[in-house]
Amino acid sequence: MSHQEDSNRAGALPFVVHTRFRVVGDQVGSFRGQVVAAVDVLAAAAGFRRARLSRSIEDPDVWSLDLEWDDVGSYRRGVSTYEAKVSAVPLLSSSVDEPTAFESLEVVDGRGRSRADTAVRHDGGRRRFADDK
Repeated sequence: MSHQEDSNRAGALPFVVHTRFRVVGDQVGSFRGQVVAAVDVLAAAAGFRRARLSRSIEDPDVWSLDLEWDDVGSYRRGVSTYEAKVSAVPLLSSSVDEPTAFESLEVVDGRGRSRADTAVRHDGGRRRFADDK
């Protein structure tokens, strides 16, 4: 069983990294190649669940890459490998400058509704996650 299948069975809601990009016409092929290379590296990391690349139908220069992870720690470890620093981090760094890290609090799918309490806690004015050591 892959770590993705095991993660999905755990029932915990995913940590989501939502990044948007502005990609003009002649850069699309190169951009998609960068996404494939980055996702291939990240998908090998423990705690990776899924990736989805989308393009706006209202503005075809706007793209979205959503990465789902077991938790924020899995994401941090996934992007800290040498391979990720070479292929994924440069791509993610070229995204639109806006918040990208989201915790899932409610999901509705064919199996029903799942809810979770926030994993973010405030510690002396600093945001921390439940899995931060």
